[in-house]
Amino acid sequence: SREIENEEWTTRDRFRRENRIRHAASYHESWLNHFALVIVVILLESVANMYFFAQGNSLGFLGGFIQAILLAFVNVGVAVFIGHFAVRALHHRHIGFKVGASFVLLGYLLFLFGFCLVVGHYRDILAVRPDDALSEALPSTFAAPFLISFDSLMLMITSFLAAALGILKGYTFDDRYPGYGKLERRYRDIRADYDKAKADLRNQVRAIPEALEAELQ
Repeated sequence: SREIENEEWTTRDRFRRENRIRHAASYHESWLNHFALVIVVILLESVANMYFFAQGNSLGFLGGFIQAILLAFVNVGVAVFIGHFAVRALHHRHIGFKVGASFVLLGYLLFLFGFCLVVGHYRDILAVRPDDALSEALPSTFAAPFLISFDSLMLMITSFLAAALGILKGYTFDDRYPGYGKLERRYRDIRADYDKAKADLRNQVRAIPEALEAELQ
């Protein structure tokens, strides 16, 4: 109804004024279209890293691919989450959200760097002592964090690039101001329903004279 549409418009307008939003909401309707590139990158990263993890793996390239795709999903999945929530929260008007998001983002970047180092050491140990790779990866990282092979360095760079894309895609999936895109979508849905109902009613009214004329004949 018109009342519901007006109420939703008022809610959206009040949200814009309270949060000093002056831009039109920007978001993607289809998550599949938006994240298609991320899915492709996960597969490409897995195929690229499959060679690194296959060395010393009893299942060969199959085992390397399984390990690579699991790590890629964790790496990119967490990055998308960070981009969607933490990075967007940096735009929030309230300082508490900004500070909290800054700490989360900093913690994530430190975690990502450490995670990639551990994976690099794990790959190096896997190539020479497969049975000890899981137990020795973390101690080896603490003992000599930057003492890794060129292959593991390439693995780290690939993981960083994939994570950067995940952050970007998570950030741009919805409007940069938290909550604004959701309000805009709800308003547009209600507006579309209202416009459709109005158009149907108009067509029904226009059909009345034709129906009366048909009856008179």
